[in-house]
Amino acid sequence: MPAARLTLPLLLPVFALVIACDPAASNPDAGITADTDADADADADADADTGADVPAEPTGLPCEIDAILDEHCRRCHGDPLAGGPMPLVTYEDLTGSALSDVSLSVAELSLHRMLSVAAPMPPGAAQQVTADARTAWLDWLDAGTPRGTCGGEGGSESGDDPEPPMLQCSSGRYWDSDDDDGSPHMFPGRACLDCHDRERADDPDDDDIPYLLAAGTIYPSLLEPDDCLGVDDDAIVVILEGQDGVGRVELTPNASGNFRVHTGDAGELQPPFVVTIRRGDAVRTMPIPAPHGDCNACHTETGTMGAPGRVLAP
Repeated sequence: MPAARLTLPLLLPVFALVIACDPAASNPDAGITADTDADADADADADADTGADVPAEPTGLPCEIDAILDEHCRRCHGDPLAGGPMPLVTYEDLTGSALSDVSLSVAELSLHRMLSVAAPMPPGAAQQVTADARTAWLDWLDAGTPRGTCGGEGGSESGDDPEPPMLQCSSGRYWDSDDDDGSPHMFPGRACLDCHDRERADDPDDDDIPYLLAAGTIYPSLLEPDDCLGVDDDAIVVILEGQDGVGRVELTPNASGNFRVHTGDAGELQPPFVVTIRRGDAVRTMPIPAPHGDCNACHTETGTMGAPGRVLAP
């Protein structure tokens, strides 16, 4: 679980920089005037300065998002494609399901690849997306990917305030806070390790507060509210391995979707962790090592510290 806000939890194929040229053909025999040729040259120079053509039609994207795609992605992921497996041009392109993981949108997986150390997009250190651009992308995801009116001549933002993220409890069931607060099913979605640390600080003599090395909740979608019960499926296995190659545990979420490992049961395993979630043949691997074990501290209702939202089941 990465450090949690979705600033992300994986897997877009190729990003790069767009340069789309519309060379204006001049044909004196066809009666094109010198002024028209000069205008075409000026347009070509403008294209060279910006590094990309303005799309002929509005893309439906906010201008800040459209500019990131222009600068880093559309040389390969344009229309027509030039090596990328899918276009990254319109709002529909970004909000559709990702080819490699249909449970996520292309926009969500794009952020994961921007943040990935092992397989970053765009490839190459010189082409990496800036921290400010990644934050802008995350803010757009957090806002629920609202439409914009960028692209095309005179394109601009609509000026409307972005809609807040739409949270939905997929299970339709919530943890009852009146239930036993010592249950392993308690408070799905909340930061377990942080909560235990605070309770221990308030009552140092309470020996019933367990010491956890790692804990979190598995959900079927990114935007799930706190206390909503997660995925109840004993076919899911959460695998934590030490980045240093030392230690490994396999955890099965309970009926609330919660998984956890006590410090005393983890052997030599220590963070950072390589995290893999399996469900039969389906596999989801965290693109960067998890720096700590408090998964829900980053994988919050809408994500923080680089996570796009909840820990997702494969």
